[in-house]
Amino acid sequence: MVKPGLFFSILLFCSHIAIAGDSGFSTSDNTNTARFLTTTFQHNRDTITFDTICSGESITLSAPNDMVSYLWSNDGTSQTIEVTPEVSAWFWVNMIDTLDIESRDSIWVEVEPLPEIISTSPDTLQIKAGDEGTLFVEVQPDVSVLWSTGSTEPDIQVAPVVNTQYNVVVSSIAGCSVTKDFFVEVTYETNMDFTYDTVCFGDTTHLYNITQTTDSIVAVLWDLNSDGVFDDAEGDTVKHVFAAGGFHLAGMRMYFKSSPMQVVYNAVPVGSLPEVDFGFENTCQSSTTVFTDESFVAVGTENRWFWDFGDGKSDVFQTTSNFYVNAGTYSVMLKVWTDLGCFDSIVKPVTINVAPDFTFVTASDSIIVNDDTAYFAKGTTLVMTVNIQGNYDSVVWYNGTTDLSVSITEAGVYNATVYNKGCAKQARFFAVEKGGGGGDGTEIMNLFTPNGDGFNDFWLVNNPDVVFPIKVVVYNRSGRSVYTSDNYQNDWSGLSEGNPLPQATYYYVIKDNNGSTFKGPVTIIR
Repeated sequence: MVKPGLFFSILLFCSHIAIAGDSGFSTSDNTNTARFLTTTFQHNRDTITFDTICSGESITLSAPNDMVSYLWSNDGTSQTIEVTPEVSAWFWVNMIDTLDIESRDSIWVEVEPLPEIISTSPDTLQIKAGDEGTLFVEVQPDVSVLWSTGSTEPDIQVAPVVNTQYNVVVSSIAGCSVTKDFFVEVTYETNMDFTYDTVCFGDTTHLYNITQTTDSIVAVLWDLNSDGVFDDAEGDTVKHVFAAGGFHLAGMRMYFKSSPMQVVYNAVPVGSLPEVDFGFENTCQSSTTVFTDESFVAVGTENRWFWDFGDGKSDVFQTTSNFYVNAGTYSVMLKVWTDLGCFDSIVKPVTINVAPDFTFVTASDSIIVNDDTAYFAKGTTLVMTVNIQGNYDSVVWYNGTTDLSVSITEAGVYNATVYNKGCAKQARFFAVEKGGGGGDGTEIMNLFTPNGDGFNDFWLVNNPDVVFPIKVVVYNRSGRSVYTSDNYQNDWSGLSEGNPLPQATYYYVIKDNNGSTFKGPVTIIR
């Protein structure tokens, strides 16, 4: 015998609330809210049994527990079934008790839709430390919003100091809700670096943390011996004496409250002292002595110099010179600085030597000084000797001879150089033939030295065969006239149109008052 339950077409809507009628159902959903119907089947047309769940939720339907068998509308055969309807639906059960009496009942499960979130801010929002960010949800009307911060507005401003999870619960008037999670990632700007003093070997190096960050610094550790272990110092400012000059790799490790640990290494210079030295050349009195810096710097670059030449004069150039007026030994000092501020100096003795002084002496003991003229008879030999005052090393004549004396048989210009410890002095003289003559030019000067020293400054015509007044024309090697006179008075000083003629050999033509002509070469030596 079957006792069917009653089905009604009237639906009452409520949120997660079961209205008990004359049925034996009991229900519960996944929110752990228990709903119990009456334990006996009573058939009352004024009563309908239903429950409301939210989309996606499950509900447990339970029949009385004293039945022998059960058959549910979803083919279930147990006292209790769990269903997750996608849409609102009826569920029924047929039951047989111990007296073999069959009964039937049903329940309406109303499925409420979840509230819709139309749009949101990104699931992950990045903001800089200290800045604010906005989280928002756009929802339908007639829904409520509850953020994990307690705000009920659609959008909230957040400014976390660490990475933070936020969520919002959006609920409908039927009590259905959805939860949306947001992750706010806090980024920190860090410009990590350190600076240092530039010192010379043996001095203390100070190292300074100059890191700029929006995070909080927890610890600053240092690796000052390049072993990779940050156990040599701690703090924003540290001091260290490096064991040698050169570039030393130093590292700084920083720990932050929120962002990861960071490390930076820099090459820290420790300047070496310059190895100062210098060279010099031409150590002769009354000449220019050149000094050259020969210093070496391992770390750094020379950028400043100071010379003290020992004679009261000084200079500040890397390569320089000094003119020593007097001979003697001078203590010369060079001080060198580097761009790292390191400096050292050296003092070396420099001996300035005297160039030997000398004159020429003829066999007849006539003294011939520099640029003087020595006369000898044509066809004879002029023996000339250097007469040296003081010490000397060697003598070198014009032709390479190293004897003290030379023999000269022709007119011309002759010189000798005398050396003493690298210092040299040169002097010259003019050898001029004299002797009886005729129309071949005898006793007409074939060489003169118009240098203003009072000796042989004018070209002289003293041949007794030449009858004054005379006319003179002088030509250069190309045949061009460089000097003329219609009444020569032994007064030509080697000028041509007021300008000194260059040192060379020229040719003269003389016509005297008797109509005789005399020709020959004349050499100008300056």
